[in-house]
Amino acid sequence: MRKKSIFSIATILLLISIQSIAASKDDLATSCEDTLDLKKMTTCAEKVYKTSNKQLEKQYQNVRKLLHSKSEKWLLQKAYTKWKTFRESYCHFATYAIRKEPGFSFHKHDCLDRVTKQYIEILEKYVEDLDV
Repeated sequence: MRKKSIFSIATILLLISIQSIAASKDDLATSCEDTLDLKKMTTCAEKVYKTSNKQLEKQYQNVRKLLHSKSEKWLLQKAYTKWKTFRESYCHFATYAIRKEPGFSFHKHDCLDRVTKQYIEILEKYVEDLDV
């Protein structure tokens, strides 16, 4: 198999993220919506997102270690940096309509978590497709 372009990965992420708008409840919903206390739900959502973000950083470093040239590493870093900007912008957009509602923070962190998990999957697929 041949290496996939980092920019193709970013494009795939964009498409998957847009499709996730209609996604139903996921692991976060199961683990954080078992209470009616909005503060507890929000705290849970923040923790779940932080955990996913740590997993993402580990996967990013794993991919980086597999790359041989400085150009590949630079392109990965560039794509990763732009993706993080995309993630923030997308979740700001996706939760904009409820920005003044009490559940805003929960939903924003839920979005950040879902998009982060999607990027982890994309990086995992990239590693699977490498001839290592």
